[in-house]
Formats: sequence, structure tokens, C-alpha cells
Amino acid sequence: MILFIGIILTEFFEFSWQKGENMKDYIQNMFKFYQKGILYFSVLHVSFIYVLFCIFTLSQTSTYMYIIAIIKFFDISFKISILNRIERRASFEGFEDILNENVKLSNFSKLASSSFYIYLFYMGLNNTIV
Repeated sequence: MILFIGIILTEFFEFSWQKGENMKDYIQNMFKFYQKGILYFSVLHVSFIYVLFCIFTLSQTSTYMYIIAIIKFFDISFKISILNRIERRASFEGFEDILNENVKLSNFSKLASSSFYIYLFYMGLNNTIV
């Protein structure tokens, strides 16, 4: 139960710092943290670190845990890739339309992804061998 509360708290922390009314605001907010350093930006993704802790230290080795770790790894990598392009003022092939149209981000969509991770984590805790 304590592990489950831990993932809820870490997801809430990530939800609280990843703010933005639209995609442009969201990326600008993340860029502020990215400018402080890639390591700093990566450490702010505490739920990824928490899942790795559960996998390697507490031997929570279900397929669900690995799925969360892989998805979060690619999510962080994708964000770093976008922010690196912004820093280098590189081309945004395929992203210009999204940034120029100011695609709105609802809190529901952000909470839905957090809820998905929490659900997978719950499944991983209750089904350690898949």
C-alpha cells in the first residue's frame, strides 16, 4: 500500500511542475527547467526514478513495471530531444503546426496519463509474475 501511495505522490509532483494552458506554454515551462541542466530536468521525473527503485531495489519485476519504465524512458527522451532542438534553434519538422496553432492542453488529458501510470503500477504490484 505504501508503494502505491508513493507512485500517486510522485505522479502528482510531476503533474504540478509540468504546467501549461497550451502546448507552447507547456514546452516553454519545461524549457525553463531544461536550461538548468539535463540532469536536473531528468531528476524532476521522480516517478521514473521511483519505478526504477521499485524494480531494482524492491524486486518488483512484473511486466507492468517494465512497461512503465520503458514508456517513461521514451517520454523523457522525447522531451529532451525537443528541448535540445529548441536550445540549438534547430528545425521542428512536423511540430511547427502544433506550436503555431497553440493546441490546448486540458487538465483531463494530463491527469489521464498519470492515471494510466498509476493503474499500471497497481497492476504490477498485484501481479508480480506475468
